[in-house]
Amino acid sequence: MLRVIEEENIPVDIISGSGVGALIACLWACGIRSEAILEIFVEEFKRPQYAWGVIDLTFPALGFINGKKFHGFLKKILGDKTFADARLPLKIVSGDIRKKETVVFDKGLLIDAVMASCAVGGSLLKPIPAEALFKQGVKKIISVNVAPSKKNWSGNMP
Repeated sequence: MLRVIEEENIPVDIISGSGVGALIACLWACGIRSEAILEIFVEEFKRPQYAWGVIDLTFPALGFINGKKFHGFLKKILGDKTFADARLPLKIVSGDIRKKETVVFDKGLLIDAVMASCAVGGSLLKPIPAEALFKQGVKKIISVNVAPSKKNWSGNMP
């Protein structure tokens, strides 16, 4: 989707994301082109077992991932960038599962916002984080849902 937006020079005034979409939104908002974002993911996750290199499972209290390995991965690609480093307004959406409330980050360290959004609550409560954009008065929204469909869950992966 981002590649098409870049190729067609579609103007983007604001971007939001939740879960892994939060990370992609952060990278793109900071000026990293879609092709470079894809390279980051291809390099880090060449084979499925590499994904386990950034995940350290834990007993669920706040989430299923301890976060130390994932934090290291994010630190490597986001560094100490803040929302102020983004070239366009950015909203990272997470959720508080206990309160069943949406949490929107738009200030502070990007790594903190992505960590919160990639926790269990981020993409479970708001897989399409359009609400944060509606509240900003955005009229036209392009959204991408990368959550697997029932068809994909049945083992019929494309």
